[in-house]
Amino acid sequence: MSAENLGMRRLQGVFVVALGLLCLLVLLAGLDFLYHLDHVHLPGGAAEAAGSSDPWRQLLTSPLVYGLIVAAFGLLWLRLAMLHKRLSQEHQSRARAAELLKSLVIIANEASDAGQAIETCLRLICSSSGWPVGHAYRLSEGGSRSLVPTAHWHFDEPNRYKSFHDATMATRFESGVGMPGRVLASGLPEWIADIRSAAGFTRAPLAADHGLKSAMCFPILVGKDVAGVLEFFSAETVQPEQATLDILSQAGAQLGRVIERQRAAKERRESESALQRRVMELEDTRHRLEQQGADLVRITADLKAARDSAEAANEAKSEFLANMSHELRTPLNAILGFSEVIRDQAFGPVGSVKYREYARDIHESGQHLLDLINDILDLSKIESGTSELFEDMVDVPKTIASINRLVQPRSEVAEVEIRLELQEDLPFLRADVRSLKQILVNLLTNAIKFSHAGGAVTLRVSCEADNGFLFQVIDTGVGMAPEDVPRAMAKFGQIDSGLNRKYEGTGLGLPLTKALVEQHGGSFEVRSQLGEGTNVTVRFPGHRTVSETQAAGGLSRVAN
Repeated sequence: MSAENLGMRRLQGVFVVALGLLCLLVLLAGLDFLYHLDHVHLPGGAAEAAGSSDPWRQLLTSPLVYGLIVAAFGLLWLRLAMLHKRLSQEHQSRARAAELLKSLVIIANEASDAGQAIETCLRLICSSSGWPVGHAYRLSEGGSRSLVPTAHWHFDEPNRYKSFHDATMATRFESGVGMPGRVLASGLPEWIADIRSAAGFTRAPLAADHGLKSAMCFPILVGKDVAGVLEFFSAETVQPEQATLDILSQAGAQLGRVIERQRAAKERRESESALQRRVMELEDTRHRLEQQGADLVRITADLKAARDSAEAANEAKSEFLANMSHELRTPLNAILGFSEVIRDQAFGPVGSVKYREYARDIHESGQHLLDLINDILDLSKIESGTSELFEDMVDVPKTIASINRLVQPRSEVAEVEIRLELQEDLPFLRADVRSLKQILVNLLTNAIKFSHAGGAVTLRVSCEADNGFLFQVIDTGVGMAPEDVPRAMAKFGQIDSGLNRKYEGTGLGLPLTKALVEQHGGSFEVRSQLGEGTNVTVRFPGHRTVSETQAAGGLSRVAN
């Protein structure tokens, strides 16, 4: 309760007490008059009436008392009129405040743009309160707690307050500094009745020059956070009104809801936009997947057709090779047999030495052709999956000795030494003995062919429990460049492919050897340097190693 209202209540109480005393005096005077009237008609009444004219009665019946009564009633009526006027003004003020709050609530509920709602709020508050200047601040970007001016203003006379506008637009308030800064820090409205006497009001001289005397400021609240501050200036000195401050606090909360709705709408639009983009991306992905699915169906059909064609071609090739094997081997066997008879002069001497040489050449050419046919058939069977392994427990040292006897004549002709380096106590190897011999014979003969006279070819054999058998054929021959190794591994690949090439061969030795190794689940590796020689490594997996215990009750042993 303000001091003015408290004083009015006390003065009103004094008038009520005075009026009560006067009424009591009038009542006593009336009772005395009635008593005197009754005693006048009784015997001896004249004497009693005369005797009753004492000072008290004279006081009650004196004109002064009645004048005081009349004056008291007049003063009381005047005070009541003033009080009624005061209450009427307060009622009107509260009605205007309620109407203002109602308008602000309607604006806040209907507004979709916070800036538009703030400008309408500035205009309504200024027109309702009669204050000529209103302005809005917003929080600065970047998370700092400071206020920056906005373009939201209301002026009764814009030209009159232009310099004040320009000075305000150049001012920034940190939290707790100035009236807007204090409102930002506290979140509560503030009212300054006299700007000129307010401490820390930096625009006080400029406001005084424009005739601005009072100021009020209230926050825009989003929840419990201050999102902005509104300030108003009056050309009159206006004392703080609690009702107005309450209204302003509620107005700030209403504007905060507009900002909340605007933020929510923005977030919703962004979410809808992101969702729409996601839907479009998914739709594009679906179209791409459908297209890819159609492409996969087409590719699958093409692959199936290609597979069927390849299988048909492979069957035709296998059938062709089988027929050709029979058709070629039959005459070749005859050629080899007859040429061998003539070469060895089995039925008597041949008339000319040349005939014997021709017979030897015919026999060697036929043998070469037969080897080529056998290699082609073996490689074709492996690739088509029709080749079978006939696995036995191979005694590796004895098998190596057998292989050495096979290639020894060729090494003697080429003047190349064969060196055997075998690990002691080698276990048995579970493998197809014919394939193993073919692998090692191919590698040794190939190494001998590409070695210089006087050179050496080393066959190194070892076995580890985890890594299995390791066969290495190492020569010190011509070697080849690393980039030529893939060409040497290709079917019919020749490093020296000229018509006058030095080293003859079909180009099937290494591919066939690699296929036989991989058929056993092993690995095949070639490392070579031009002019330094070649190192070929063959690995058989560890599960093909057979210990003595396993060999005791397992497969039959094969020594050669």
